[in-house]
Amino acid sequence: SDRTIISRKHRVELFKSWDPNKNGYLSLAELDGGLQQLFGYGSDVRACISPSVRRAYQGAKNMSGQSSGSAKDYVEKNEFRIFCEFLRYDLYILSLFKAMDTDDDQRVSEKEFKSFVESNQLPGFPSMTDEELSKAF
Repeated sequence: SDRTIISRKHRVELFKSWDPNKNGYLSLAELDGGLQQLFGYGSDVRACISPSVRRAYQGAKNMSGQSSGSAKDYVEKNEFRIFCEFLRYDLYILSLFKAMDTDDDQRVSEKEFKSFVESNQLPGFPSMTDEELSKAF
């Protein structure tokens, strides 16, 4: 989702292939279907990442300033890079959460957080004392 010429060409190709009616807009369903087609994941993965796709969609649409007409309800070509960037960040955060949540209870306890930070070198979390980790939690 960077701004290189190669990345831009790739995004343009993806946008065109995900826009079946060629109207220059992508709905949430078209984005979801495009991602599923691109990565070939099943319903279990789809259920896991759907909230991330929705958040990226909600965040990217209207970034161009179109607040009226049908454009306000869709991701436009000039918003697609932003959608990809938002999705990448959200999925990164989701992957960190899943890695921390070792008991799969959909929550991260202080113990899980400390264990994860201590066993992984994360930016912003240099060597910290137990007290500092508790404060960060």
